[in-house]
Amino acid sequence: MKKVYNLLIAIIATLFLTTTVEAASFGASASTNSVKPNGTFTVSVGGDSIGRVNLSITNGTLSTTSVWVEQNYQSVTVTAGSSGVVTVTATPVTGFSDSDANIYNPGPRSVTVKINTPSTTPPTTPTTPTKPSDNKSKNNSLASLETSVGILSPTFDPSITEYTINLSKETTEIILTAKSADSKAKVSGAGKISLKPGKNIITITVTAENGSKKNYTVTAYLDESPKVYLTYKDKKIGIVRNLEGISIEKFETKEYIIEEEKTVLFQNGELNLIYGIDEDGHKNFYIFDTESKSIENKLIPITIGNKVLYAIDGMEDAEVIIIDDKEIEVTKMTVDDYYLLKTIDTEGNVVEFVYETEEKTLGLYNENLYSSKCDTETESTTKAILIAESIALLFFIGLSIYIHSKNKRGKTHEKI
Repeated sequence: MKKVYNLLIAIIATLFLTTTVEAASFGASASTNSVKPNGTFTVSVGGDSIGRVNLSITNGTLSTTSVWVEQNYQSVTVTAGSSGVVTVTATPVTGFSDSDANIYNPGPRSVTVKINTPSTTPPTTPTTPTKPSDNKSKNNSLASLETSVGILSPTFDPSITEYTINLSKETTEIILTAKSADSKAKVSGAGKISLKPGKNIITITVTAENGSKKNYTVTAYLDESPKVYLTYKDKKIGIVRNLEGISIEKFETKEYIIEEEKTVLFQNGELNLIYGIDEDGHKNFYIFDTESKSIENKLIPITIGNKVLYAIDGMEDAEVIIIDDKEIEVTKMTVDDYYLLKTIDTEGNVVEFVYETEEKTLGLYNENLYSSKCDTETESTTKAILIAESIALLFFIGLSIYIHSKNKRGKTHEKI
């Protein structure tokens, strides 16, 4: 028994030592921190990830504006402008994934390179009497800039005023420490700063003794990929964390806890919505049940005529038709070409419509009206069937009499 126990321990230890956990990664780096005016350098983009990456640039040109990475790094050639700084931003497009084909949304990455301009001797100007205010310092530069998390890109230089920091989704705040080059200058905008998912722009202002100002900008990219996932139709739906610009008329936002994580509900009366992203990167509103803490239905925005609606997906006994070039679940009615469409309007009300596929028209659903119409049509159909059956019965009776009479006359002739 002791030998068996020791053998099991050895097997478990071997598995533990040989198992590795791989994490997706994505980044961008420049081959240099500075370049001559109109000079060239390279930027490498990639990591342990797969997909298309779009490239953009300020104050320069790129050899290509798009690369494909597949668990490797791709290099592009950058030609700098004549002065200032060059900033290259790499942005993964929709469908970007890790090595296991899981959706991976790391957000954009930026690198900045300083353009070194040759110093020139200014022309000699006649001296003028010094005014008392001219004795005040005009030094509005920083001596240092440090971050509590992440890494500044590029490395701090007093002459460079734009920086980026890429942060993980677990980060909630950042502390920027800035010190002026002149003790008489004042610095504002630094300190502890709360962060939101996505892009955070932080401006640090240095005011010289004579009142002149210089702004240093730090753009902190906080990974906005979801922390909480729910299931809908056997697929994972991540709750979107960056809700900048996302709203729905007549709905108010409210903080809500799911799986010990802060999320946001859109509420209108007893109706609750979340904003989620599916495995293909498509974002939609979903109806959320606060009791079971699960997704009930998806909302699909459609326009019929000039009316904007949110069609409710996931209805029981539904079939799919095309409305506004989108696949929409509806319930077929007893009248041909008529379907029951359940929606939420822009005021947050649940409204049922009747959609007619031939003319693509929309009308409010009245249960009593359509029930009467269906009953009338059913009654008409029943009468038509009874009449047809009666005509068929009379025809067969007449045919039988005719055949019987003919046979009887034939037998009479045979006797004669």
